Amino acid sequence: KQDYGDQLTEADVAFLRDIQQLGAAVEEGKCDFADFVSTVWSDTRVLGNHRFDTVESIANGFRSKASSLVQDASACITKPNSKEVDFLKDVAGLIEFTIRNGIGFLHVISILIHDLREIRSTGGDLEKAYAQGFWPKASGWAKSNEESVGASEEVMT
Repeated sequence: KQDYGDQLTEADVAFLRDIQQLGAAVEEGKCDFADFVSTVWSDTRVLGNHRFDTVESIANGFRSKASSLVQDASACITKPNSKEVDFLKDVAGLIEFTIRNGIGFLHVISILIHDLREIRSTGGDLEKAYAQGFWPKASGWAKSNEESVGASEEVMT
């Protein structure tokens, strides 16, 4: 579909925004962190079947589970811990930086897949992943994004 530096399509941006909104829902206590991990993993696997081409995926019936989960979110079973919140903020920062700077979709998706694969390998337990030496590739993006380009102008609902 695209190289790492290609422009994002509207469908790419919409999918990335769905991930941001799901992360925000987890932070607000409307969804579980484990739901975030499994849902985004599932969505990226489906996109992978279409070479991460969001336009082609949508044309073939793909609908983001992240978007659906945000719409159906009411209350979570467990509140996210501070490390989970930090991870979600870093993912949101990475996505925001990607969108604002026109970085290719494959770049951000490869980072997310790496991090989600590692977290899933511990049953979705981020603390256990850290204990096993995992360091997220998305780490630090919340802070560096805000310093580089400022806080997001878009209000997430």
